[in-house]
Amino acid sequence: MIGDLLVDLTQHSPSGRINAGHEYLVSDFPLTKQVIESGEPQVVVISDPDADKAEADLLRRIGFQSLLMIPLETNGGSWGLVEVYGDERGFSDADVHAAGEVAAETGRKLEELA
Repeated sequence: MIGDLLVDLTQHSPSGRINAGHEYLVSDFPLTKQVIESGEPQVVVISDPDADKAEADLLRRIGFQSLLMIPLETNGGSWGLVEVYGDERGFSDADVHAAGEVAAETGRKLEELA
């Protein structure tokens, strides 16, 4: 993150790297902003009638049905965001927990590099 700008450095899929280098204004995605500010993960599934509109619209454009957002924190603050895209099943509590553990370990490793 650079101010209100969230830079997507790289994306990976089981078949290989995809779509590197996109940028988004955090203010255009209120749920993303909430995850970054609160430190709490969020799941979006486009079939949910209460799904965040901005996130659901982006999911449709990029061809996914669900999104798990996990804050990537270092030194007690948000450094960025880990996003995991999925199908119509969404993500279970176990998925959220596992992704949170990976993000937490990544944050610790980033702190060691600084």
